[in-house]
Amino acid sequence: MMSHYRRPKSESGQIAVAFLALLMVLLGFIGLVIDGGIMFLHYRLGRITVDSAALAAATKLDEREFRDGGDNAIVIEVGEAYAAAQQYAARNGRGRVTITGVSVNENRTVVSGSVTSPTLFLALFNVPAVTFNLSAEAELAYGITEENQ
Repeated sequence: MMSHYRRPKSESGQIAVAFLALLMVLLGFIGLVIDGGIMFLHYRLGRITVDSAALAAATKLDEREFRDGGDNAIVIEVGEAYAAAQQYAARNGRGRVTITGVSVNENRTVVSGSVTSPTLFLALFNVPAVTFNLSAEAELAYGITEENQ
């Protein structure tokens, strides 16, 4: 004689509800991983572009000051530094990186910029994009600058 176990009607469908809950959590994690990957790519693009724009700006030596100053002063030409940073970001930032500021203090430049990363999953929660504000510093120097170099 074979007996069959029957579930009470109050338990029917519990596996489906648990499966749907687990599926929603799993899809949420997948969405966050995808958005996180996209954000990381845009952050790296912004970081590399701003770092390189700072280096490009730092190479703009004020030749007149260097030549006529008498002490071979290493000073960056502010206008050319700003233009170099803007041009570098325009060419290499793929239209996503914006230079928001360039400051020059004698032979040191600080370039500020931002990059905006669109989102896919977070857009469902009214977060269509995430903006990263970045800054980079570079210094123009020449020759021997320290003892024992």
